[in-house]
Amino acid sequence: MKGQRELVEAVEDAIEERKDQQADTDDTEEGEAEYDRLQEEIDELESLNPEEDMDWFCNCLDTSCWFSNNEEIYRKYIPEAISNIEDNMGFEF
Repeated sequence: MKGQRELVEAVEDAIEERKDQQADTDDTEEGEAEYDRLQEEIDELESLNPEEDMDWFCNCLDTSCWFSNNEEIYRKYIPEAISNIEDNMGFEF
């Protein structure tokens, strides 16, 4: 499903963004804490698999898709991407 492919890209982008932020942290105590926080987020994002975390049903009368796993992680880290994907598809997860 196109929405799943877009979600894969959004997750990959979110991981790369956090890795870039990690590279910019310094060796101070605050920088190390920020690095650790970003690593926790990366670990959570890397645990996602949109192709397995989503289910969908499609026919001419009723089309729907939903998160069957890890919805809280998706909504926590990439809510804007989810909203954009939903807008492009014309229905909500």
